[in-house]
Amino acid sequence: MSDFHLDNPNVLGNFEQILQGYQDVLIESNNVVRPPALWILCGNFSQKPFIFDGPNISFYQSLFSKLAVSFSKFSLVTEHIHLIFVPGPNDPWDSTMLPRQALPASIVKPLLHSTSQIPSGHLHFGSNPCRIRWMSQEIVIFRENLASKMCRNVIEALKDPTIAADEEDIDITKFLVQTILDQAHLSPFPITVSPVLWEHDQALRLYPMPTAVRDYV
Repeated sequence: MSDFHLDNPNVLGNFEQILQGYQDVLIESNNVVRPPALWILCGNFSQKPFIFDGPNISFYQSLFSKLAVSFSKFSLVTEHIHLIFVPGPNDPWDSTMLPRQALPASIVKPLLHSTSQIPSGHLHFGSNPCRIRWMSQEIVIFRENLASKMCRNVIEALKDPTIAADEEDIDITKFLVQTILDQAHLSPFPITVSPVLWEHDQALRLYPMPTAVRDYV
């Protein structure tokens, strides 16, 4: 799930409906049919960009406190799942440079203190991007507005007026994926467009190619 806006009541409400559905299935099947073992929640976790000051830190803490309350209602589900949180471009600590650090412990403190509802070791806070080793597979999770960056920096060829409009339609996501795979790098842009922390550039590389790449744009 991406853009998991905790300050939007509809998001938490819909998420609780999902948890309720899985809890009902667990009860009806006597714990035989279980929910997916791995849940990935990606930012941005607020509709408003993070600003580094006291009120904003308290605001983010209150958001994760609400999420902890939601999880506390569905302990049957949380004991069977692993939760991975990946920060978005506007989450703490807001930075234009890649890769981004995991959500700081001071922000997610309310969630960490609810370990009575979420088993120890089932909460994971990943960097952006992060890599998951799931059995024999390697999965790369990346939360970035790559499509919009690509559109802003694309070089358009002159249009041929003889080509019908429907033939000119281009699936930008197809070219985006192909560009990432061809360059084997999650940030195929000049550093003026997308700055990179060079000492951690290896975190953005896709060589050798992982089993799957999931970009939440």
